[in-house]
Amino acid sequence: MRPEGRSNLGIEYNGLNGPDLSRRTGVGSGEILTFPEGVIMLSVPCEELQRERVLYLTTIGRKSGQTRTIEIWFVTHQQRLYLLAERGLKAQWVQNILANPSVSIRLKHHDLRGRGRVLDRERDRQEWQAVTDLSRRKYGWGEGWPVAIEVSD
Repeated sequence: MRPEGRSNLGIEYNGLNGPDLSRRTGVGSGEILTFPEGVIMLSVPCEELQRERVLYLTTIGRKSGQTRTIEIWFVTHQQRLYLLAERGLKAQWVQNILANPSVSIRLKHHDLRGRGRVLDRERDRQEWQAVTDLSRRKYGWGEGWPVAIEVSD
C-alpha cells in the first residue's frame, strides 16, 4: 500500500493498491504504464519523452562496482525505453546490464530507475524489429543490439 500523493517521479497514488488513474497529473495526458509491480501513470506522456534526442544511462560497473554514465539515443515502444548498442553485446554498458540489470535514467529533467533487459534476437524477434524500425525513423540508424529498460518507481 502506498500513501496518497505524488511520488518523486510525478506518479499519483490513491493510497490503496496503486495509482489514482482517475485524476490527471497536471502535465498533459498522463501515460499509463504496466510493469510487473503494477500499473503506474507517469506525469509526462511518452510522446513528450520520445521528442527528446538523448538520455543518460547509468549502470553499475561489473568489475569496479562504480557507477558509469553514458549519453545515448533511445526510442519508446510499448511503454518501455529502448536503447541500441552500436557494439552489440561487446558494449561495456550492455555487459554491465547483463551483470546487474538495475539502471538509472536521466531524461530531460526526470530521474528514473529501471531494469535493463538485453533482447534475444530469436525470442524477441518482433520486438527487435519494431524497435530498430522506430530508431531508423527517429535517427536514420537502427543497426544496434536492442536493450529494453522497464521503468520502476
